[in-house]
Amino acid sequence: LGFAGEVAPDTAAEDRTAEAAHHLREGIRAAQTGNRGAARTALLRAAELDPQSESAWMWLSSISEYPEELLAFLTNVLEINPLNARALEWSTATKTLLAKNLVQRGIDAAEAGQNDLAAQHFNQALEYDEKNSMAWLWLASMCESTEGKLSYLEKVLEFDPENETAKAGHQAAKNSIREGLLAEARSAAVSGNSASANELLDAVIAEEPDAEDAWVLKSHIAVSFDEKIIAFRRVLE
Repeated sequence: LGFAGEVAPDTAAEDRTAEAAHHLREGIRAAQTGNRGAARTALLRAAELDPQSESAWMWLSSISEYPEELLAFLTNVLEINPLNARALEWSTATKTLLAKNLVQRGIDAAEAGQNDLAAQHFNQALEYDEKNSMAWLWLASMCESTEGKLSYLEKVLEFDPENETAKAGHQAAKNSIREGLLAEARSAAVSGNSASANELLDAVIAEEPDAEDAWVLKSHIAVSFDEKIIAFRRVLE
């Protein structure tokens, strides 16, 4: 029993639930008649009174005009019901749209010479859509290290194996790394550092077992006769 003038907790909760239901009905009615302003006000009040109202958040999603806001409403729906098929569909489509918008901002920034800002936009786009090939390609094009380019291009090929731009760039990056390793191996061999030269050549051969030029150089720096024979046989093969 409460003191005089107090409202019992159960009664207060029931009143809150009833008020939330009332605002939800009003919001749905307004949304159905095209009165977005009134619908938004009523539905937001319903969601405030009952944050677990899947219907309130879903109806707010249906009248939202901005993708960022729409995604926030859909996130609330999916936190309540992760299996809401419509919310999942809309959420995927909204994330794809946001990613495309961010990629375009990134392209504009890159073309204006603002590479840091561009990279920020591309990375944000990938947070929404990890499979956005354009974002990965632009990050690859801006990357200064060949290894970094290779990493970004491998992500494109993971999601889009037939992407011709990625395939050409990936091969060019691999060739650049290969030539760099061979150049370092030759330099090490000339300076008499056979161990280092062999390590570099092994790295080339691991990626390209039939690398004739690597095997030829291996035959020149081999210490034992058996090692030279093995290298020459590979060249002849």
